[in-house]
Amino acid sequence: MNISIVIVNYNTKEMTSRCVDSFLHNRVDDKDIEIIVVDNASTDGSSVYFQEKYSYRENIKIILNEKNFGFGLANNIGVGVARGHYIAFANSDTYVDGFDFGNLIKCFEEHGNLGALSCKILYPNGSIQTLGFDFPSLLNDFKLNVLFWNYKFVKKIRYRNYHNKGLIKRDWVSGCFFMCKKELFQKVNGFDSEIFMYAEDLDICARFYSLGLENFVYDKEEIYHLHGQSSINSKISFKKMLVSKKNYYYVMRKNKLVIWPQLIYLIHLIHLVGLFLLKRFKQISSK
Repeated sequence: MNISIVIVNYNTKEMTSRCVDSFLHNRVDDKDIEIIVVDNASTDGSSVYFQEKYSYRENIKIILNEKNFGFGLANNIGVGVARGHYIAFANSDTYVDGFDFGNLIKCFEEHGNLGALSCKILYPNGSIQTLGFDFPSLLNDFKLNVLFWNYKFVKKIRYRNYHNKGLIKRDWVSGCFFMCKKELFQKVNGFDSEIFMYAEDLDICARFYSLGLENFVYDKEEIYHLHGQSSINSKISFKKMLVSKKNYYYVMRKNKLVIWPQLIYLIHLIHLVGLFLLKRFKQISSK
């Protein structure tokens, strides 16, 4: 077994199934690749759905957690039963079309200091969602929060004339999809179980980096990601974003990524509150 793909599901059985099926129909050899679906105690009938749909597939494993352990710990559980030399983590809201793992494996074989390897992440319409990120800093987080660097309308300008470069070194890569060697993942003790969801990717890439390894994006392979297409539309999404900011702060402090993590955290909070107030103003004005 060469590659184990770990996919965490929580009440998204159709979306997760689309993800699984897309990998199954894109140059996947049952002898080389296994898919591990970890269900976080879903209540939408996911367990029965997956067991019935994939019971005939020897290279698909279904793990049923007794409760929702969160994204990171659920992935750790999946890695615990994985047989692959490489582990690929894919969000349930991703899918591929014409994807070739062989090109990513070549990157590992040609670069001995490779930590996490992602690919070009696309919106469903084919535009670029992300090509990795820079570590937190006053400059980088100023771009994120004041210049809206990671917003879709800005990325249309940033990537307007983008041409593939091949292997690109980045500080950290998106957790919606990345690969690493299983032994390396185990060496850093996997995802931080203290993080229920959000910022796990920054944390593990920072830990790879602390070992002297480098993280990359190979932009000649691509994956589609459904998440992040809308702005704040509810109190729930505001709470989720607040949690993501708290986790971002936690990871900065834990890995000592910046001198003043409190200042960067404050910048993010001001940005988030500003967005929320603007949304509320628009809602009131429209009445």
